[in-house]
Amino acid sequence: MSAPPALAPELLEAIIEAFHPSSPDGRAALIACSCASRDLTAICQKRLFRDIEVVVKIAFEQMVVYFAEDRDTTTLKFLNALVHSPHLANYVKSLTVTFRMQNPIPPAANFGNALSSNTSFSLYGIVAQLTELKKFVINAPKLFLPWWMLECQVQALFVDLVQRLEDVDLSPFFGIPTSIFRECAGLKKLHISSLSASTVNASSLTPKIRLDHLELTHLTMEGVPGPVDPFEWFKSASCPLDISRLIHLQLCTPRLPALSRMVSLCADNLQVLDLSLVGQGFGKTVFIYGIDLANHNQDPPLDLSVLRNLKNLTIGASIDHGMLNQPGAPLEVYVTDILYVASLLRTLVGRKNSTSLNTALIVQIRDVHETYLERIAWLKLMSELDASLLYSVPPPLKGQGPRVMCSSMPVLPLELFGEIVDDFDPLVHEDRVTLSSLSQSSLALGVLCQKRLFSRVSMSLKTNRSSGGTVLFESRETTCQKFFQLLQRSSRLADYVQGIKLTLKVSIFVTDLEAGGYVTSGSPDFALYNILPLLRNLRSFAVEAPGWSLPWSGLEPGVRNFFRNTIVNLEEIDLRPFYGIPTSVLSCCPSLQKLHVSKLHLDSKASGEPQDARARVNYLEIDNFLGTTIPTADDVLSWFDPSNASALDLSDLTGLKIITPDSVCLEELVALSLNSLQELDFRLSDWSYGKSKFIYGSDVPVLQSLPCPLNLSSLEEVRNLTIRSIIRHDAFNYSWKFYETDLPFLSASIKSLPRRAKTGRMAVTVVVEVHDVPDELASSIAWPALIDDLFANVPPGSNIRLKLEICNRLRENSPLALKLDDLWGQQVHLREMMKKGLVDIEW
Repeated sequence: MSAPPALAPELLEAIIEAFHPSSPDGRAALIACSCASRDLTAICQKRLFRDIEVVVKIAFEQMVVYFAEDRDTTTLKFLNALVHSPHLANYVKSLTVTFRMQNPIPPAANFGNALSSNTSFSLYGIVAQLTELKKFVINAPKLFLPWWMLECQVQALFVDLVQRLEDVDLSPFFGIPTSIFRECAGLKKLHISSLSASTVNASSLTPKIRLDHLELTHLTMEGVPGPVDPFEWFKSASCPLDISRLIHLQLCTPRLPALSRMVSLCADNLQVLDLSLVGQGFGKTVFIYGIDLANHNQDPPLDLSVLRNLKNLTIGASIDHGMLNQPGAPLEVYVTDILYVASLLRTLVGRKNSTSLNTALIVQIRDVHETYLERIAWLKLMSELDASLLYSVPPPLKGQGPRVMCSSMPVLPLELFGEIVDDFDPLVHEDRVTLSSLSQSSLALGVLCQKRLFSRVSMSLKTNRSSGGTVLFESRETTCQKFFQLLQRSSRLADYVQGIKLTLKVSIFVTDLEAGGYVTSGSPDFALYNILPLLRNLRSFAVEAPGWSLPWSGLEPGVRNFFRNTIVNLEEIDLRPFYGIPTSVLSCCPSLQKLHVSKLHLDSKASGEPQDARARVNYLEIDNFLGTTIPTADDVLSWFDPSNASALDLSDLTGLKIITPDSVCLEELVALSLNSLQELDFRLSDWSYGKSKFIYGSDVPVLQSLPCPLNLSSLEEVRNLTIRSIIRHDAFNYSWKFYETDLPFLSASIKSLPRRAKTGRMAVTVVVEVHDVPDELASSIAWPALIDDLFANVPPGSNIRLKLEICNRLRENSPLALKLDDLWGQQVHLREMMKKGLVDIEW
């Protein structure tokens, strides 16, 4: 036997409690621990067998429902375990019987004697041995059965369990007679769906059993009689159940009178209330997608002010998709009871001498397509809830500061919540959904999340050609007008906006904008023109146009003037979709710090700018030459040359990302910011400059273009250097299968890196992007030779950390990816570098 545990039994039990046998990992851990020693065996078995679930089947014969067992059920297996190890029965505190459904329900004759009508049925033997049982649950997903259809011995079993246990769940059965609850002295928690009146004479009843936990899953299902008022069950003199001292009530009902009268029975002592509103009409409000106006319900709210001792309130609401019949085509709408919940929460303001209250709202969204989620009037719904929570704040006690008892009030400092919320990017769909959910949890978090949600706003417009140039216009798919309407309704949101991203989409199908009634950028009522003046805290403005670019001179004059006036006082500008932007546009931008452009144009208007008006840029990105010729090195240098009175001052530049035409352009730009540059990210732009051509399967290039390598020796201040290389398939040569790459040229350039950077260790990342290479040829690239040559060029004795990233559009764990992994793993030198984290493979 293994050595006894060195820890105290109490500590071991606390550790074992952390494992949950309901999960495969937790169960495996408990089984493994139980083999360690005899003491651990007993502790683990207590945890493993505390909550037991057995599976049975149901059979049907002549309007009678039987329990049945066969090879797929587990009752007989568990009974055999108890026979061989009787001590396990003392560990079982909770027993759950789960029905394994078959459609249609099989006849009883299919199971022979393995039915609940037989006294030797396994479930009876199990229950008889569980002397320490405290809880019994019937779990029947999607099944709702009348009590009177149960086979008589099953009914007798349930009556026996109800009378001896503390916690019983019979919610899958409706119409349970109240008479079965006589002599239930130990019953504390009851979960039912519905009861039926008892015929027992009231004078012969024993004193009523007082419950402290009651859950009514009061459901209405097709083919089942409609629900009655549960008040009548417990108010009846023949009912043996007394809920006047009920502490915990969970109620699901579609009727307001049922809610009110049921709550009134236990108002004095109730501490936990869990309400779920069901039904098609009660408390519902109908909204049209995208419109805040609604057909409000007139249902009076339940008065919660009588619940003076209530400590925890949970309300379940829903948002359901629906169709509204109207002349012509049906109108898609959504139906919700959130506004009714808000009116219900307002009644809490009348609670006198009340305890503090924690409130939680759980909203289920059902049958609403993902594309419709953003068209729900979230702000209106949440603002109504916020207002109701403010109304329901209890007054502070004498001598205490103000208390805020709104829904799920954060217990952490707001500063910490602010840091957590700031980690989410509102432009990423998953993060936006998370922020929207968090904003509903409390008023304080709602403000924090709204600030983050609206810190960066994405809008969209369409573009089209006209006689006056390229114009922008609104359509049903664009969002500028919608955002402007939102700002008009909630003006406070404008102060949260710090960044705008404008997405332009080309429209080739709209030929006549005026005839179509579109609002264009030529109109003073254009929404975009009205939005920007409202954003007093705007810091960044970005334009994106996926897959295309436009000449600046081709834009409508009004659009050019708008962009020119917008960027004057901003800190960050991204105008990469436009090429040929005059350098004068960037003049008089004293706050400009980060600039993203493609191709500029040196014009005479900028030459007269005074030196103190030049923007001292600390980050510059030159990218996106789509649709235009690649500028020469002289062109690029002329944009920033101080002798040309450039509008931009690069002397304080700390970050540079560029597609450089050649080595001269890069070296000259670096020289302009030699003493401040800390991050450099570059790649070569020309298809032929520095490229070598290889045949697949060969390590020797057939054509090599190695001009004078880049001189990187001056990068002593740089901390992070990213070099982007490319491997591209040669699709124009059909006789041979070639690929070309600039990796040998860039590898030779790495030799010139300084051995000792002033900032300490320099982090150098080489990103190799694989483009257009057929899957069947990707493994034939000379990977070992190219990579070994790259690392061999690192200056010996230098403090450079070189990292390689290979990016390819392959599925991880695909056959080709696994083949490449095997290929690279065969290289000893490369394998060692991968273990050290110097080589990363990204798919």
